[in-house]
Amino acid sequence: MGVGAASLLLAVAAVAFRPHHPVTLDPRGVVVAGFENRTGDTTLSALGDIASDYIARGLASTGLIHDVYDARARAREAGDRVEAGPTAARTLARQVGAGTVVAARYYLEGDSLHFEAQLLEARTGRLVLSLAPAVGSLAERMRVIETLRQRVMAGFATAVSPEFDPWREGSVPPTYDAYRETLAAADASWTFDFTRAAEHYRRAASLDTTYTAALADAAVALALDGNCTAVDSLARRLQARSSPLPPAERSQVDYAGATCRHDAEAVRTASQAALAAMPRSVGATVLAAIASWATSRPREALGILRRIDPEAMHLTGDRLAVYLDWEAIFYHNLGLYAEELATARAGLARVAGNPHLEVDEASALVALARPEEAEGLAVGWLSSRAPDDRWSGQRAECVALGLRLSGHPDAAQRVLDRIIAWYQAAGADSAATNDDYVCAWELYSPYFYAGRWDEARRGYERLLARDPRNIKAHAALGELAARRGDRRTAERLDAWLARRPNDHLASVARARIAMLLGERARALSLLREAHARGLSSPARDDPDFAPLRADSAYQELFRPKE
Repeated sequence: MGVGAASLLLAVAAVAFRPHHPVTLDPRGVVVAGFENRTGDTTLSALGDIASDYIARGLASTGLIHDVYDARARAREAGDRVEAGPTAARTLARQVGAGTVVAARYYLEGDSLHFEAQLLEARTGRLVLSLAPAVGSLAERMRVIETLRQRVMAGFATAVSPEFDPWREGSVPPTYDAYRETLAAADASWTFDFTRAAEHYRRAASLDTTYTAALADAAVALALDGNCTAVDSLARRLQARSSPLPPAERSQVDYAGATCRHDAEAVRTASQAALAAMPRSVGATVLAAIASWATSRPREALGILRRIDPEAMHLTGDRLAVYLDWEAIFYHNLGLYAEELATARAGLARVAGNPHLEVDEASALVALARPEEAEGLAVGWLSSRAPDDRWSGQRAECVALGLRLSGHPDAAQRVLDRIIAWYQAAGADSAATNDDYVCAWELYSPYFYAGRWDEARRGYERLLARDPRNIKAHAALGELAARRGDRRTAERLDAWLARRPNDHLASVARARIAMLLGERARALSLLREAHARGLSSPARDDPDFAPLRADSAYQELFRPKE
């Protein structure tokens, strides 16, 4: 045998015995199978062709599909017999590299036309999702087909999400329009606009009265927004249903109710039940982790958060920033400051300029005894950003308070003076711009912490004149009165805050006022009440509680439970 022939034989053998690696099928490549006519009426066969054509066009219009193939059309183009059902469609899918098959059958019950559709994994035939039937009179067959198209579009959009759980089929939006509303709601939630999120969830639910998942999501958003009257109304509506809610939705309603009752342990229990029902949900994971942290379980919180991989879940933008911000906070609570710094910086490399991650970075630097770097960050924010960017002043103030608490009063004062000049350059009232603190929403204006009490008082008096029910204005003015020895005014404002026991800011402010009035035991009692309602701890850099930090009762109250 010649060398060439031997080489050829070796090459053939190598090919023959090479391990077989299956071709990767794209789950966003879809084959729409020929629909099975189970009506017994051959004159209705055209309905299957119309429906599969509608669905192929609808899927292509979503922008979620890489490729969509119509099995009937491909068979006709090849001169083959058109076969209904998933078998031929799966064969075609494997040939063209598509990972998903849409299969459906339709039948009659009297004059009622029923379509039932499923999404299948092309390689194995595994059921990915069984969609709710599209049902209507035969006379309105095109309306039924349109309903089917909407269900398939929404089902596919949900199924290709990395958060999708096959056992959450009841949560699949009934129509593609409802799916778009749930997407808008989720986007609003991740930017903490819970009012807008609830509006979108309600609109999604209005498109189909059976879509209870959107109402359960709305209840959570409303609870996080503090709209507990609306939560109670939704809960009554869902409880009045004849059929019980699925576990995921029941636990979400329980979570909303516990949040409104300010029962921190019940919130934790409900959030963990929701996570058990939705283990791949990023939102459920973050809420469960926060609930553990709020009950002084930072290690448990970190473990919950790490159940999901942000890379595998394709988290970007606001979702990634929120996830990493909480991871950094949990590291800080555990004293793992190097890990906090690494997390914050990794997040900023992906979501540049995120205010929460910037504060995490500076907080870690302070804790790691690198005050010059932390001060440099704060100065950089104020130097490079316009004074109408309210976040920069707030996050710089948190750096200043961290520096003061860690034993660097001169650096803290320098930063506070810069912040005040920064606000004054824009003619901005710092007392009115810090209601949405990125690091400690219960803290006050830079004038307050710079010791410029009269300027701080005038700022909060202006805020109170504009908004007579503003809790922060009452809280700040009460503390300022206590500082100047005006017990009568301090006690009057404390009484106003006492009528709002479910507001953490009010409870923390009352504890501060008690401390300033020399009532240490009452301050601890008020903090204990706030802790029972979910206050994890007062702001980590709050100087007003510095005298309590060596107190064993204070330490025990906020000691981790693990």
